[in-house]
Amino acid sequence: MIALLAALAGLTAGSVTGTVTAGGQPVTAGMALAPGATVDTSAGTLVLKAPKTPSGTQSLTLTGGLFTVNESGGLVKLVLQSKDTRVCLEDGKVKRKLTAATSSGRFEITARWAKVTVAKGRVTVSDKCQTTTVKVEKGSAKVRDLAKKRTLTLKAGKRVTIG
Repeated sequence: MIALLAALAGLTAGSVTGTVTAGGQPVTAGMALAPGATVDTSAGTLVLKAPKTPSGTQSLTLTGGLFTVNESGGLVKLVLQSKDTRVCLEDGKVKRKLTAATSSGRFEITARWAKVTVAKGRVTVSDKCQTTTVKVEKGSAKVRDLAKKRTLTLKAGKRVTIG
């Protein structure tokens, strides 16, 4: 049943380097990923293939984090997760982090304090207990401050800390 849902959603693994898991199982090239799957790229890199609207496929390169993945209307949605489920104490350490890039698609990363939407670009999103930092390395991104309910547009080379 899960494989059928994954095939319908169209989320599949492209190339995989290092160690990448989904639901605790190793991910291999060509493997279908179920909607809502928890993917761990903290020790590897995954090229994720997903449908693109109105037609075609998009590729996202994901590395350095733990996240759940979904797709809706050509938008790949990633939600940062944490391996450490203990109470968050502000110690200045990054708790969750993900670097994502695409040259021809759209994706969204939801962190604790921000939601980042990117079309054709590369971003790194890092969560600490009280802040989320977004760094745009290529292209541009729309960053939604979830607490203040405002949206900023960041261009390559810029960063913002929210929280």
